[in-house]
Amino acid sequence: MKHAHQIPTLPDVLAPDAGALLRLMSVMVDDELLGKIAVADHGWKADECLEKLKEIRKTHTVPAPLDFHVQEVLQLSRWSNPADERGHLLRAFCCATLIAAGGNRLNCDRLEGENINIALLLESLAPLPSRYQEAAVSLFSWRLDNACDAEDLPFFLLAILLTSLAAGPRFGGSVIDILADLLLASETAARNDERIVRQTDPAEPGAWLVGLTYFDQCEPVWRSFAERLRVLADLISQAPIRAKVRAIAGLLAPV
Repeated sequence: MKHAHQIPTLPDVLAPDAGALLRLMSVMVDDELLGKIAVADHGWKADECLEKLKEIRKTHTVPAPLDFHVQEVLQLSRWSNPADERGHLLRAFCCATLIAAGGNRLNCDRLEGENINIALLLESLAPLPSRYQEAAVSLFSWRLDNACDAEDLPFFLLAILLTSLAAGPRFGGSVIDILADLLLASETAARNDERIVRQTDPAEPGAWLVGLTYFDQCEPVWRSFAERLRVLADLISQAPIRAKVRAIAGLLAPV
């Protein structure tokens, strides 16, 4: 069940856009990649799934409700282990489609554990050009105002922080500072939200963020982002903001 929450106000420069990342990837995700996704469920209804995936690629929008079999092959394919850029494009397309789907109320209750899609998308964006990071900022920002669960809000905010830092100079220090503050506040609010079902006590040492969810399959992936935060923090010229980002990295994976 999704839990309501107060929607944070984001800086306009983040440009919320559900289709931003799908539009960018549609040029690179060819029929061969879509075909690999379509056969993920042992080839079940592969031809039908392929046509529906092509329509998503063409329109940059996700149907609501999302076809069950298409959802299944997307969720199976997100667990692929990319070995090259095409593999990362395939997994990124799957995760971006699922995240966009979750922004519609007709889909969101069928798409639990969204932090999994966010983590795997972030992992596949890392080796891709920075323009993909910028498009992801728009997708993640759009989701905050569209069927975003209270449990998932801190994960989305960390994703926006990471992709904003990785995208380059468009997002200045003041934006990063606002995002860091929103992330810290939302994590505290979610930790104190008794409606959220969790695997572990979020008050346990080392449970910052990763202890907020029952769907913790990607805990190691989330913790791995701490090192990326530390590297990106070193590029921030303002010392207080740099220190704040490094502090978040320390909460995510204490050293």
